[in-house]
Amino acid sequence: MAGETWALRALGERAAEARFARLAEALGAAGTSAPVLELANRAASDEARHFGFCVDAAARFDVAVPDESVAIPWTATGMSDDQRLLHEVVAMCCITETLSAAFLVEMQRQTTDPALHATVREILVDEVGHSRIGWGHLAHVYGRIDLRYLGACLPGMLSDTVGDVLFASSSPNDPALALGPYGVLARTTRREIFTACMRQVVFPGLTQHGVDCAAGIQWLDTRSSRSGTTP
Repeated sequence: MAGETWALRALGERAAEARFARLAEALGAAGTSAPVLELANRAASDEARHFGFCVDAAARFDVAVPDESVAIPWTATGMSDDQRLLHEVVAMCCITETLSAAFLVEMQRQTTDPALHATVREILVDEVGHSRIGWGHLAHVYGRIDLRYLGACLPGMLSDTVGDVLFASSSPNDPALALGPYGVLARTTRREIFTACMRQVVFPGLTQHGVDCAAGIQWLDTRSSRSGTTP
């Protein structure tokens, strides 16, 4: 299971590489701030490097990963170019990359395998920078465009990030419970981190920029109630 998990991460990194390459171009055209653009221009190469790390990690468990390019469509439709770009940046960076950094902090704590621990640590440093792309661009456009439309988009963003499977019942025999030393988090741990990250970091951060997070909070409350997660 550890090898398969690292292989799935490798595919995720390849997809992130494609998304960041597109985001960097769009952010440059939109005239975002220089610090944000610098981070965005570096992000695709970061993800390409992460892909290699994850491929190597999967190979340690005799799991191969296909080296294929990935085409990722824009996740939002029916919006202006500025709105669509901001939707993508918030979903990818403010939510997904902020969450990824939170997961990696716990993975770094649990991972005892020296090589995998080093991999987790290096990816974590980059993911923090990637989350800053979203928060930095959000700050750049705050007061220039109306951000209220993002509130209604939050349930879709959250669902795209983790899906309902994260809130499914967990078996006490979940094999991931024994794989923390190899960089694999149990579902219950990932669910707790996701919930805390959204409530303590993402929702407050978006609220500070004028985004009404009520729909996102309701989405999370509903799923937390079903799974028995503490609000």
